[in-house]
Formats: sequence, C-alpha cells, structure tokens
Amino acid sequence: RYDEAASGLSIHDRRYANLTPADRADVVLGAERAARTTDRRVSTGRFEYEDRLIRRYFGNSRGVRLNDVSTTYDVRGSVSLSVDDVVLYGGVSSRLFATIASLPFGIQLGQRATALLKKSAPRPEGPVTVVLSSRAMAKLVAWMGEAMEPEKIEAGATFLRPRDPVVRVFGEQIHLVDDATLPGGLRTYAFDDRGVPPVPLTLIREGYLSGWPIHPTVAGRLNVRPTGHCFQKGTRCSNLRLKGGTRTVRAHLSEKGLSVFVVDDLPDLSGLKAKSGKINVVVHGEWMNGTEEVGP
Repeated sequence: RYDEAASGLSIHDRRYANLTPADRADVVLGAERAARTTDRRVSTGRFEYEDRLIRRYFGNSRGVRLNDVSTTYDVRGSVSLSVDDVVLYGGVSSRLFATIASLPFGIQLGQRATALLKKSAPRPEGPVTVVLSSRAMAKLVAWMGEAMEPEKIEAGATFLRPRDPVVRVFGEQIHLVDDATLPGGLRTYAFDDRGVPPVPLTLIREGYLSGWPIHPTVAGRLNVRPTGHCFQKGTRCSNLRLKGGTRTVRAHLSEKGLSVFVVDDLPDLSGLKAKSGKINVVVHGEWMNGTEEVGP
C-alpha cells in the first residue's frame, strides 16, 4: 500500500561470501595487539568479532512481495589499567568488512587508557562544566531511543513524555532525528515487519519532545500513516542522529576558557533514573583548562 523506499537501503557487502577465518582473525588479533603494545601498564581483556548476513522477506494477501539483504560486522574489546581497577571498552560496527578492518580502534582504546595514566590533577575550585565525549553521548542517545517506545511514553515511565503545560526537556539547540533510510546506517532497512517503508522522524525539536514511532494499530486509530518502526510485537527507533549546531567542543572551550571535566565513556547506565532523567554513575576522564589538558 506504500511506495517502497527508493534510497538508504541496507548494504550487502559483496566480500562477505569470500571472507576466510584468517581474515576474521586478523581483524580481532590486530586490534588486541595494537591496544596491548600502546603502554606496558595497559592489559587487554576479551576481544570479540561477529558478522551477520540477514535476509528479510515480507508478503501478504494483497500481492505485496518485499525482500531485503544486508550484512553487519562488529568487533569489540576491552583494556584494564594497573591502577584503580579501571576498565575501558571500545569497538567498531559497520555494514562493510573494509571499515572494521581499517579503523584503528585498538590503538585508540590503548591511547584512551594511556591518557588516564598521566599524573592526576586536583579538582579545580568552584563550579565545573562537564563535557560528554561523543562516545558517552552515544550511550545516552541509544537509551533515549529505547525510551521512545509509545507504551513507555503513554505510561509516563520516562522523563521523555508530553507535558501539560509543555516544557523544554533539553537545551533549545538540541534536535534528535530518527532516520531508517540513512544510506549505510547500521539500522537502515527498506521495510519493517509489517511491510511499511520507514519515514524519517524528528523525535526532539529545539529541546521539546516532537514525535515517536507509530505502530500500525495506533495509526489506524488516529487515521495517520504508520512510521515503519514495527518489529516483532512493538516499535523501536532506528538510526538516531543528534544535531546540536556546527560549533566544535574545542571552539567553545577556547572561547570560554573554563575548567571542564571531559567524560571518557558511560559504560554503566544503571544509575540513570528513567522517570526523572537524573544520572549518578562513576566515570573517568580528563580535566581541561580551556583547550589545555590538565590531567586525569
């Protein structure tokens, strides 16, 4: 009943059928070796590799016949430091084998660990601005995508919900977009489990909750188009993109000259309270004075 997506379809890596066990082993062993040799005080933990070939088919009594083939690759690893039992995690996910084979995430993981081994710095006096790295922010964005399920929003289970009167949840420069048609995206697809092509959604607009995925059952009740986010029995978000202006973090820091704490990662979100949005977790990172590194 709907036009099929004309762009942004899933990617089927033609190299997939010709990959050998040696090719796969080289990726994960190379990443582990690069992380281990960064600094002798850095110990490597578990490194894992996984790839998948996914074939999806849809058909109904109205004569609709759809098919979709895609590949995904994941490589993950962890390192630990000889002090304070610090463990850091990293990895790469892609639709193409060439991407995970070429991105030096093992070296980056070792460098992140080495940065935390420098001489520690005392906490600055007065208020401290906290800056979330893209790695840490990605964890929060992924959590927000899960919180956008209509059932959770309608039940008031999260702070991401419509309010009366309407209040801004985030800063006015924050926009969160869901786009399942993003070319090459990890969660790009041509149709959902009900055969509906996805449409891009603006979930947060200028800090306000703007929309969320709509299940076909709900769409029929409201007389609107379903958004194409139906999987198994519920809905889910796809590729989430956070837009917050064009200025870089370093540009802001150099202008204001503030003492800031840059969070390396958020490996544990167990301290995140869904209903209030407050978070209380132990994190690691570096003190910065403007763009000057002070210490971990």
